Amino acid sequence: READAWELRFEQAQTRDGHRVEVAANLGNTAHAADAVERGAEGVGLLRTEFLFMAYSSAPDLATQIAEYREATDASTAAPSSPAPWTSAATSRCPTGQCPRKTTPSSACAVFA
Repeated sequence: READAWELRFEQAQTRDGHRVEVAANLGNTAHAADAVERGAEGVGLLRTEFLFMAYSSAPDLATQIAEYREATDASTAAPSSPAPWTSAATSRCPTGQCPRKTTPSSACAVFA
């Protein structure tokens, strides 16, 4: 059954009654984008942007963020990405410790350009 699914991974996904279903990958980092496309994903549904911030001792600059996010979008040009900004909960802190107190309603750390 797994082998059959692998062979059909690039076929258009649809329900039994014929409704189209988009197959999008949820990624922990941009390095997995190409692998997700190889496995049949049409695009990136969710990109965990907080992990980019956790990889650096200080907040990555805009050029670094753009390069990282471009890696995901370049791997998959068929569907849009939905980057998920890092959101702080009462018990968590911004990974770099340098986030503004309120950049968005969700206290996002990421900068989107």
